[in-house]
Amino acid sequence: MPAVDALAALPHDVAESAHVDANGEVWWHSQDAERAVNALADAGHVILGVESNPLPEEDC
Repeated sequence: MPAVDALAALPHDVAESAHVDANGEVWWHSQDAERAVNALADAGHVILGVESNPLPEEDC
């Protein structure tokens, strides 16, 4: 399922806070991550893993 389709199943504010990279990877800033993970689970998605990386300064 493409990321855009998965985002459509999420509450508007969670989908709006998502960042979609050119390769299709979807991510949220840490302050939005808990709500995003819960919304994905509530929408029936399986969370396979969580990754945390430092954010490049230009994205802060």
